[in-house]
Amino acid sequence: MQHVIYPLPICQLHGNKGMFTYRHFYGEEYWFPVFSWLIDMGTEKIMVDCPGPAAEMEKYSTAGLKGKDFQSMDECLKEKGISADQITTVILTHLHYDHITGTDKFPNARFIVQQEELEFASNPHPLFKKSYRRNLIENLKFDAVRGDTSLFPGVEVLLTPGHTPGTQSVAIETAKGKVVIAGFCSVKENFFPPEPVNKTFPVIPPGIMINSMEAYDSALRIKRIADIIIPLHESETVCRKIIPE
Repeated sequence: MQHVIYPLPICQLHGNKGMFTYRHFYGEEYWFPVFSWLIDMGTEKIMVDCPGPAAEMEKYSTAGLKGKDFQSMDECLKEKGISADQITTVILTHLHYDHITGTDKFPNARFIVQQEELEFASNPHPLFKKSYRRNLIENLKFDAVRGDTSLFPGVEVLLTPGHTPGTQSVAIETAKGKVVIAGFCSVKENFFPPEPVNKTFPVIPPGIMINSMEAYDSALRIKRIADIIIPLHESETVCRKIIPE
């Protein structure tokens, strides 16, 4: 079965590109988009991640990030001819606030998350405590999985830890091959480093992580198995209406 993926840009935040690229591009300013992704399976529609508006992102930011809105979640879904209450499955790549602030828009959904991520979010290490907000997760209907898990024909979650303990990516079979939405904070340079970096490293792990070696291995795994990679915060993706086109 082949599916279509729609990027739904909700807002963008202004930060430092080094947040995404470990040991590279520090000091380079970057407006990074925050997405939901709609996977159209025909009769079934799946969401990946649920950010909220820019004002909510600013409220929870630990780094004083400033934001701008693209569209509301309701406006994005209306353009696709569906409403939030029709969504019964939402995949959460991880439980940092910028990927779950809009979960209250989906009252009928089960939220797919890795068990290890849920456990860590319930009692995070002090270094990462402010990235996890208990009020955003305490009332959600979680469906916790362990490791790589097939959810629907042609849709699978992949355990890709490093950025967080239970980061998961989403692999989707499409007409153009296997598309992987990278579940960790990433841009195109994570998977396609520029010269001369690419002479030494085939990938760059995210700049924010709990384990740099796991993060590197996860990025490399995605690069090896995907025909098309969708980095989670790549600005060029905002202009793409359908993936794959």
